[in-house]
Amino acid sequence: MKNNYHSAHHRLVVLSHIDLPIAGVLERPEPRAVLRGCWCLLMAHPENTAILHTVKTLYRHSNADVNDGLFREEQLLAPLLGVLASPLPKLIEIFIYAAATLKNVSTNEGNLRVMIKAGALETACALLQLMHSPEVAGIAQERVTQLLAQASAFLRNLCSDLCLLPTERTNLRPLVRVLPLLWNSSHADVTFNGARILRFVGLRQFDLFAAVFWLRAVHWLRAVNCVICAQAMVAENDYPTLLLQPLRKPSIAPVRTKPLISKNDDPIHVEHPPGLVIRICFAIANLIAANELARHRFGEAGAVTVLCDLLSRCADTFLDSLTHPPAATPVVAPAPTTPALSGLLDARPRGGPGFADDSSPGDVLVKVVRVLANLAINPQLGRQLAGSDVVLHTVCRLLEDCPVERHEELILNLTALASNLSYHQCPENRFLSPGPRLASLLVGGLTHPNPELIAETARVYANLCRIETHRTMLRAMKVLDMCMLLLMHSDPEVLEAVAGIVINYAQDQVAAAFLVKEGVLTRLGEVLDDMQVHSPDLALTVCRAMYNICLHGQFALTPPLLAQLRGLLAALTRGSCHAGA
Repeated sequence: MKNNYHSAHHRLVVLSHIDLPIAGVLERPEPRAVLRGCWCLLMAHPENTAILHTVKTLYRHSNADVNDGLFREEQLLAPLLGVLASPLPKLIEIFIYAAATLKNVSTNEGNLRVMIKAGALETACALLQLMHSPEVAGIAQERVTQLLAQASAFLRNLCSDLCLLPTERTNLRPLVRVLPLLWNSSHADVTFNGARILRFVGLRQFDLFAAVFWLRAVHWLRAVNCVICAQAMVAENDYPTLLLQPLRKPSIAPVRTKPLISKNDDPIHVEHPPGLVIRICFAIANLIAANELARHRFGEAGAVTVLCDLLSRCADTFLDSLTHPPAATPVVAPAPTTPALSGLLDARPRGGPGFADDSSPGDVLVKVVRVLANLAINPQLGRQLAGSDVVLHTVCRLLEDCPVERHEELILNLTALASNLSYHQCPENRFLSPGPRLASLLVGGLTHPNPELIAETARVYANLCRIETHRTMLRAMKVLDMCMLLLMHSDPEVLEAVAGIVINYAQDQVAAAFLVKEGVLTRLGEVLDDMQVHSPDLALTVCRAMYNICLHGQFALTPPLLAQLRGLLAALTRGSCHAGA
């Protein structure tokens, strides 16, 4: 009997026996029985008051994660999507509760698959476009904002796993068209959900799919491990500008906003999330990390000016938070029977990492520094950043005031930024200007236990060593003595970075003589002995260092070193032959 009742055909038979106004089944304690009753009510197409009562009941049950699978098993997902696809009702709360319910249950992968197959992506996008149309002119603005928050959060969840998206380009066009509406929203939660969508795009590394968010002319192309393939289409908006626009005046510190939903008229306060800046920076960093064209596009959109100003303000906020820590404030839980304002105040945690916003000023600052470090790879943008007194002053101030023991991730990213900027040789590069401030602030990185930080610090010193005044300064600071010790390190990246210092330091005869006196040739030979063909890049760097030392004609390799080099050459030759075979 249970199986028959579970089928759609037998449920429809039951509909004729249900008295909608007194459908007491909705008050039963068993979730499955309640959900079955809700299905019957929705399929009967009752009047608006009954629908509102039904979707409120479904929302209440969607707050428990154990019920997620029941929504799929009881075939409620398609009817709920049908509610959102219907004409705008007089009771806008119907849409609010239906969208909130789908938002809650859409963190279940099985539900996601069913909903996407049923056209959930198009439904959510169409609803968001409807909310920006003249049809909502007569509806209270706070209700429209509530619905936008719920619908954008639902769309965010749908995009949380891009491998579930369909392959047809007609199903993906709405996502491209609707994102500008989220970015231009006056409500922080809606914009925040737009940033999360971009974060998911970058996080899944669908590079060609992600390109739609920043290119004017977009082509849907086939990519490795990516099933998205379609004909060319043109994006109507400049996504680099849209991504950068919220960063021009970011709310780095939390700001109270007017509560829109309350429980028994008690206000629920929503804070403007600092995570908005984090997710925008996360999306930008993923887009430009290995894509020179993307860096160029963001440069054209004014990224250097925007991010330099943002870096300065984020640093001020972060350093102020170290001096004046914010007082702890109690968290007010949302009403369990009322939809919360998007994922920021979910009635229960949904979707795992990245859905809660407890971002600190330090988290924001790290992401901004990381974006700048990626931008600095571009020669033109790197020279612009390197020529900024604001960037140099901010980097030095943070290195000075933030002990690495407490802020290791920040110091690592600051050092990487200094490494990328000091690489560019141009007269206006402030990171290569005379003076020991930057070099002295970084010296602690050479003795840190984190090999990544050691390697990044060594890269900065390698860049500085190209200038004679800096070579003299680093010798006086005993940096070269530490480098001699680091040539005994076990990490190949550290050894390669330190060998880079030797390459650049040995440019003149006096410096080369000092290195030979300190026994650098012997140390480099030991590195070759230990690594050999296991790290060809390291072996090449070590050989270049030896070559620069011997280039001056006064220093010759000893017979044992020559024998090592011959053996290395033979091993590399054999290795390449085997690889070719």
